[in-house]
Amino acid sequence: MLVAKTNYLVKKRKITYLDKLESAFENHYDILLISDESYRDEIEKRILNVSFIILVNCSRLKSQFENFEIVSEENALLVLKKKG
Repeated sequence: MLVAKTNYLVKKRKITYLDKLESAFENHYDILLISDESYRDEIEKRILNVSFIILVNCSRLKSQFENFEIVSEENALLVLKKKG
């Protein structure tokens, strides 16, 4: 993650790296990338305030997001978009 945080080449989009998942629920983000299935319990307890969710190697979590529809699914990458 340190390499990604210090990426000086791409400044086209603002990327926020969160140390704790709770921070994602306090603010609005366009896209939330989840790459660890251990967040399953935290996701069930909270409403996500994001437009898109990208799951990397977490396909078992896709059923957690009832308000989202699958936009793309390829290998270990799953993209979900908020319904409506």
